[in-house]
Amino acid sequence: MLLDEPGLSLHATAQGDLLQFFQKELALRHQVIYTTHSPFMVDSNSLDRVRLVENLSLKQGSNQRKYRDLGTKVYPNALKVSRGSLLPLQTTLGYDISQNMFIGINNLIVEGASDLVYIKTVSSYFEKNGARGLDPAWNIVPAGSVSKVASFIALFGANTDLNFAVLVDSHKKGWQRIENTCDAGFIDKERILTYADFTSSKEADVEDMFTPSFYLTLANQVYGMAIKAEHLTTKHPRIIERLKGYFKDHPLPNNDRFSHLKPAIYLRDNSASITAPKNSLDRFQKLFDALNKLVIK
Repeated sequence: MLLDEPGLSLHATAQGDLLQFFQKELALRHQVIYTTHSPFMVDSNSLDRVRLVENLSLKQGSNQRKYRDLGTKVYPNALKVSRGSLLPLQTTLGYDISQNMFIGINNLIVEGASDLVYIKTVSSYFEKNGARGLDPAWNIVPAGSVSKVASFIALFGANTDLNFAVLVDSHKKGWQRIENTCDAGFIDKERILTYADFTSSKEADVEDMFTPSFYLTLANQVYGMAIKAEHLTTKHPRIIERLKGYFKDHPLPNNDRFSHLKPAIYLRDNSASITAPKNSLDRFQKLFDALNKLVIK
């Protein structure tokens, strides 16, 4: 089903309802492709499905009014499109972010909500115990998934008034797109940090900043389990992937799905009685020190 500017005469809320109808009704039975200039017709949770389109032209000679039409170009991502053509996507993300948080001058882009909770919890622990936490000038912005991080970098990088850094997992999924943002000039490589920079592993999630035994303590408390590190037989550097392998043979009760966020929330809510091992805290201290050097006052 191919649609040109659907919902053009509808107000913003109605356009959002139309978008939901496309996703929950039409898309179940048809492939739906549509054009739009409206930020309210773009699903901020599915930016990987968005294609940006530009009509290109080239100035001819010294005559500034004479152009040669180069045709229409479709871009699979936001890395090469002109800044003017980014406006609908910028507005979409800007609206989405404004519903959830305030953007400051210094913004730290992370992958998900669990990153935010762990960082804030450990930083608060440091401050209460007289150590250096994350500089409060940093505003932590969860992108929602690794697939969105590159789009956030491109959109933040298009705004010269913002200072930002990126802290991401170091596995291969989505990493190439993040590297492409450096090549496109949206961000300097030294402003992209990975958790593997602060662990002894080639791949690392935020959960790997903790020792396996400590993280399993959190997960066991949340789900009423008694998993030990030696029970995780999958040879993967990331604790989350080892847990996934364990759950294939030992599903959670009632086929419950393991949530990255729940152990983070448990640590936050019980931080007064739970202390991470010293080597875990040392990793976070090095992370905070590295990020604090990137703050603009």
